[in-house]
Amino acid sequence: MQIFLQGLIAEGIAKIFGISFIFAIFAVDYLIYHIMFGPKTCSDKIITLGSRYKDYRRAIGVSQQDVHRRTGVALSTISLFENGRGQGLSLVHFYLLMEALDLEVDVAALIPEAHKSDLAKMWEQQNKGRKR
Repeated sequence: MQIFLQGLIAEGIAKIFGISFIFAIFAVDYLIYHIMFGPKTCSDKIITLGSRYKDYRRAIGVSQQDVHRRTGVALSTISLFENGRGQGLSLVHFYLLMEALDLEVDVAALIPEAHKSDLAKMWEQQNKGRKR
């Protein structure tokens, strides 16, 4: 059933975008895989982040050299990040790269502010039933 549906979707995509059926099948397969499995490990997430950064940078017409000039971050560091080998990218460099493209990193969305009472409740729930 899944293969049949993939074929129908690919056929529609091929007609709409004027691409070959085979290419459309690969595209649909790729999308289904990423929707179902997506980036799971920290490394996968960093690779996805770097890839999206590169796609965005190119879409707005900014070169790696432009990013380097705006941030002082080495071209090799930018390239490693964009090509999935940026696991060692420092947080400072990450923020500089985001600022170079006028992208905002919302710290509150990444790590919500916790109040002491909330932390105490979380601690109690995590340690419920544990012997001390």
